[in-house]
Amino acid sequence: MLESPAHLALSITARRILDRLCCEHMNHGGGENGRLKCTYSDFIGFGASRELIPAALRELESLGLLRYQRGGRWGGVKAPSIYTLTWCPVDGIPATNDWKRHTEETVKALKAELLADRKARGLHRKRKAARKQLSGTASCTNRRNQTQNCRSGYASDWTAK
Repeated sequence: MLESPAHLALSITARRILDRLCCEHMNHGGGENGRLKCTYSDFIGFGASRELIPAALRELESLGLLRYQRGGRWGGVKAPSIYTLTWCPVDGIPATNDWKRHTEETVKALKAELLADRKARGLHRKRKAARKQLSGTASCTNRRNQTQNCRSGYASDWTAK
């Protein structure tokens, strides 16, 4: 697995997340695969950047190195995401080894798709911030001239929260 095209193509953030999940797997004696729980804070503590974690998780899943069920907040209760390493067995069921289906060509194509997706998401965030600026829901950040700038109403005087 370590010499596979899928593993060799990983970004540094994806490697850090995968390393953290491997440590979690080993901390449980290899018996909790399919029920591995990690939070964003766990990943950040292992050197991953909060902004890059979602993209790295999509990368790992598309390359077949892990599967996960996203956690969240429901009814005031926080639930961590639950991860499965695809090269390890789950409760006596053999490993799926999804990463084996990827060749160098398919990995290049997937990486290009992921890059396009990341750019589209970044563009979406920029457009959302621009709409927020124009709608007047933004606040001034220049504290020295805050009153004067906010009264001027110019879009260049506003920054998104």
